[in-house]
Amino acid sequence: MNNQFNFGFKIDNCTEEENLIELEQYIAFCNINNITTPIELGFECFGYKEKFLKKGQRSLILDSNIINTIKSNNFDNLVIHLAVSNKLLNIKDIDKDIWLDNWKKQIEVAETLKPKYFVIHGTSKERKQNPENIVFENMKKNWNILKSLTDIPFYIENTYEDLAFYNRFFDYLDDPDLNFVLDIGHIKIHSKEIHDDIIQIMLDFAKTRKIHFHIHDNNALQDQHEPISKNENKDTIDFIHRLVKNHSNSIFILENRFGFDAFSKDFNLFESL
Repeated sequence: MNNQFNFGFKIDNCTEEENLIELEQYIAFCNINNITTPIELGFECFGYKEKFLKKGQRSLILDSNIINTIKSNNFDNLVIHLAVSNKLLNIKDIDKDIWLDNWKKQIEVAETLKPKYFVIHGTSKERKQNPENIVFENMKKNWNILKSLTDIPFYIENTYEDLAFYNRFFDYLDDPDLNFVLDIGHIKIHSKEIHDDIIQIMLDFAKTRKIHFHIHDNNALQDQHEPISKNENKDTIDFIHRLVKNHSNSIFILENRFGFDAFSKDFNLFESL
């Protein structure tokens, strides 16, 4: 496969059987079209909850068909989205020792796949119950712990905040080693920033850190992860075009939850960029 595209596929369904089917469809799609694309693997796709973190359970993941298929195909641009149940912000949700043990065990499994980098969620709804300086202090402390566990880079994804929140956090953190994921679906729900402002903020972020993108649509009320091709909203497509033009070396993951056919439609929509 010799033609590299920046638009990639995310595998993140409820059952391993569903994910394996989609992975095989994705590999066939790339082979037929003689292309390579990035791929993002969500750790929830193993049913990666607390039960898998218990002693002896990691072997179930390491021996899974998904892991073996990924290893046998040697993906150059594999990104792993670590379990969203573990977040950088952890003020009171999870005991610190459990929080840290969860991260260590996830990273131990993930490193066997040799990913290009990790994606993590930054905050939870508990953020709004605490002063921002306490939130930033907690996230910075946890970040320094997390980065000590591996040499693989991390990208933090916007979740329940506008981009101004992350602008302030990066100023507070003062560490360019933590990169950023712009999820345009999350922004549509949780931010009032207009496209022009988002474009400029991303250009500013890119001066000091690398950027990764999650591309999906919703009704601005719920995080539905709909494909862009479902509505083909002109403003949204133009917005994505501008992001691709400005960040041509970044990975854009088409993160819909409506199956591989929806991915292929979105891919065809954007492959000419």
